[in-house]
Amino acid sequence: MHDLDKLLQFLNEKLRDHDPAPPNVSQWLARIGAQARCIHLAACMGMDLLMSSISAPLVAQLVSCAEALAATHGDLTASGLFQIALDEHPQEKLLCAHPMPDGSGGEDEYVRVLDFVDFLTFYAPYKAAIAGKLEQAYRMYPDGTPLGFVRTTWQGRLRVVWVTTHKHLSTILDSGGEDPPATRIARRFGLGKPTNALGLPPGYIAVKYPLDTPVKCCKPTFLDQVWNTDHRFVSFNNPTWGETLPFPPDRDGVPEQVHPSIPAGLTDSYTLQHLGECVIPGQSTDVAAIALRRFIEYSGGDLR
Repeated sequence: MHDLDKLLQFLNEKLRDHDPAPPNVSQWLARIGAQARCIHLAACMGMDLLMSSISAPLVAQLVSCAEALAATHGDLTASGLFQIALDEHPQEKLLCAHPMPDGSGGEDEYVRVLDFVDFLTFYAPYKAAIAGKLEQAYRMYPDGTPLGFVRTTWQGRLRVVWVTTHKHLSTILDSGGEDPPATRIARRFGLGKPTNALGLPPGYIAVKYPLDTPVKCCKPTFLDQVWNTDHRFVSFNNPTWGETLPFPPDRDGVPEQVHPSIPAGLTDSYTLQHLGECVIPGQSTDVAAIALRRFIEYSGGDLR
C-alpha cells in the first residue's frame, strides 16, 4: 500500500463514524487525488488526529460540510472546499484549538516576525503607499519604537498571530554566515515572497512582546492555516510547539506557537526591531511530500 493510500485509509477509519451525512467524508477523501495542496492538508489533518490535537468529530463535521459544498462549488479542489467550510464555521471553535497545559508556557519574550510594509499597511498611522516614502517610515519607526500607537486588531491573515521566542530569533541572528540576517530569518521561517507590496525586497521586523503578555499561546494545528493558498506549515509531533518548514539548505525550522487576536491593539510595552532587507531565501521544497512522510514516520505503521 502506498503512503498516500495509508493516510487516506487512516482518515476514513478515523472520521467516517462521526460523519453527520454519510458518505460525505469518504467522498471528500476521494477528491484528494494527486494534488499537492490537498495531500498537504490531509497529512496535517492526519498528524493532528494522531497527536489528539484536534477531535475526530470536529474534523469529520468540517470535512462533511466541505463535501456538501461540492454541489455548488464543483470546480474547487478538496482543499478549496475545505477552506470554505472553515470560513463558514464559528472561528472561536477552530482557531487556537489546542491550548497548552498550565505551566507549559515559556519564560522568554515572544516575538512576531513580519514584513515592514505589511506592518505599515495594517497597523501604523503612517502609510508608505509608494517606494519613495519607505525611507521616511524607517526614520519614523526606528529600532526600539514602542508600539502603543497600534490601535487596530493585532492579528494575521486569520484571527490568530504566529509567534516564536526572542531566544529562537536571536539564535538565528547570531548564527553568522554569508547571508544577511533577514535572509537567514526568512529562510528558517519559510518566508518565501520575493518582494513586498511595493515591489521591493522585503524588509522584515520583529515585534517583541512583554514578558507578561496577556495572551495565551497554543500549539498550532491545521485549523490555524489557510488552505486555498500555499504555505509551509506542517503539523508535527511536538506537544506544545509547531514548526514551519525552512527553505534549503536549512533543515531546521523555527519553533512557533499561535495566539488569538488582540482586538484592542498593542501597548508601549511592545517594541519594534528591524531585521534588515531580505534577498530571495532559496529554492522551494515539496511540502506535501514532507508532510506525508512526517505522518507515515510518526504513525509507525500503526494506523488504528
